[in-house]
Amino acid sequence: MDSKMKKLFAVAIFGAMASALSSCSSQQTAWCSLEWPETEKQSLSGSCSFEDKKGKENNATIDFYSNDYSFVFPNSNNGKNYERENKDESIHFNHNGYVLTVYPDGEPKA
Repeated sequence: MDSKMKKLFAVAIFGAMASALSSCSSQQTAWCSLEWPETEKQSLSGSCSFEDKKGKENNATIDFYSNDYSFVFPNSNNGKNYERENKDESIHFNHNGYVLTVYPDGEPKA
């Protein structure tokens, strides 16, 4: 492989890596709490990943890996089959008898 081809190959690999990194950059590590109000179910809390895409056709996605839960809340369905409430330090998703609270900046102080 001549030096010109090596340079093109290196640029292509770098571009692919930069693209992959930028596509993941909107996900952030957050803290999640999952509760089932008015039931005896134990609430869960722990680290999660959170991605909140803006716009009616996009989604908020939460992966609560420590407790084997993944959630997708399409922005277009807000007010139809779930309720979203944005607060200063958290975002609440109320859906089908559970409330998922996401703290984008990490575990809240007691």
